[in-house]
Amino acid sequence: FYARLRNDKRTFIAVPLAVNRHSNFKYMRHFLILHMTILSLILTNCSTSTNRKIVENTSKQISSSQPQKDYLNLGFELMKSDNLDFLKINLPQREVESIIGKPEQESKPEMSQVDGSKHFITNYKGGIEIDYKQQNDSSYSINSISIAEPCTYKTRKGIGLGSYSKSVIDSYKDYIDPNQSDKNSIIAGSVYGGIIFSLEDQKVSKIFIGAGAE
Repeated sequence: FYARLRNDKRTFIAVPLAVNRHSNFKYMRHFLILHMTILSLILTNCSTSTNRKIVENTSKQISSSQPQKDYLNLGFELMKSDNLDFLKINLPQREVESIIGKPEQESKPEMSQVDGSKHFITNYKGGIEIDYKQQNDSSYSINSISIAEPCTYKTRKGIGLGSYSKSVIDSYKDYIDPNQSDKNSIIAGSVYGGIIFSLEDQKVSKIFIGAGAE
């Protein structure tokens, strides 16, 4: 075979070329397989990255579309539904005093620039302070309630003076706006209506039901 290669130039030339073509074909095949594999990995990675971004964007949209709590209205509802013992918003003055008697101190009625109604504040024995508001029939009803020591009244959820802040949070967690509360007070609802629990050493020192701000 070798002699033929030396005596026959055409064969001598043709055989190496045939060998080179076979080698080149194998090389090109491996080259294409390698590139196809790399391309497949790139496309898969892009697809995964795109899907991840879609999921993240969807999550953000869902989160932003979640309705935020309306602490203002929650506070108004709580202010009207909760109470301190028998004391509650809109209870007539005559009913209050039929139970706890006349106040120890009483301010003169003054016209409020906020709601255009007359108000006056009374202080009853036992640490009870009530703001009364004049009604259409000229009678007065409770507009806000505040208790301090030595009052033993409690809210409908059993929170009274001396209760721990954790008990307040557990009882009123659905009404508490974390952005409006701190170590000194817990606000259930808002300052425009609801319940404000004043704290000292992580215990309730004062309870206010009503609108703390206008």
